[in-house]
Amino acid sequence: MASRTANQTVHFSQAALITPVLAYFENVGIPIDKYLAQADISQGLVLDPATPIPRPLIFRFINAVCLGEGIEDIGLLVGQTASLQLMGEFGELLLGASSISEYLERGCRFISTASSGDFYWLMPAEREGYTCFCASVSGMSEDDAVQNYLYVLFITINTIRGAVGST
Repeated sequence: MASRTANQTVHFSQAALITPVLAYFENVGIPIDKYLAQADISQGLVLDPATPIPRPLIFRFINAVCLGEGIEDIGLLVGQTASLQLMGEFGELLLGASSISEYLERGCRFISTASSGDFYWLMPAEREGYTCFCASVSGMSEDDAVQNYLYVLFITINTIRGAVGST
C-alpha cells in the first residue's frame, strides 16, 4: 500500500510571479537573502523569471518574512504595489491585451503556464451585464490561499485602474 505522501501533488510557480513580492520586500528594506536561505531557496532560482519554484517553498519564504518582520497582510500590501511589468512573459502577455475583457480572459486562459494548480475563470453574475472573476488554488493552506487571493485581486485591480483610470 502506498503512503499518503506519495499521492501528494507539489505545485510550481514561475519565479516571475514572485518578483513583485521580492521588489516590495526590497523597497521596504527587508533582508531578502536571509529569508530565502531560511526557506531553502537558492538566490539563483529567483533571478531567472522562468524558473519553476515549488509553491510550498515560496510560501515558506513569504511566511518566514511575515513572521520575522511582523507583517500580517502581505498579499494586500504587495498586491497594492505590484506591477505586471515585473512578471516576465506572463505579465507581458496580460499587458498586451486590448481590453479589460481580453486581459481577464488571457489571465484565466494562461495562468496555468505560469503557476500549476491555479485556476481562474469568468462567469456571468446574477446581476445582468456583470461578470464574476473567480479563482481557485490547489495545494495551499487556507491562510496562504487568502494571501494569494488578495495578491491576485489587487494586481488585477491595479492593472484595470491603470487601463481605465483610478476611479
